[in-house]
Amino acid sequence: MKIFDRVTTNPNAESLSSIQIDHVCLNVPNYEETLRWYQEKLDATITRECTVDVFPDLKLAYLDV
Repeated sequence: MKIFDRVTTNPNAESLSSIQIDHVCLNVPNYEETLRWYQEKLDATITRECTVDVFPDLKLAYLDV
């Protein structure tokens, strides 16, 4: 929560320069199509793909962008 307070109260370029995005989670209707889009448009590489046993329809992919 601290990072949001700092950015909200001081949204200048200097305070934002130290912020890095580690990961995001997207819920998409077409997993394979979305992976292709990231690979074609953003030159992303898939570093890891996995599933979760208790959620058989859930697919996860880690991408380097």
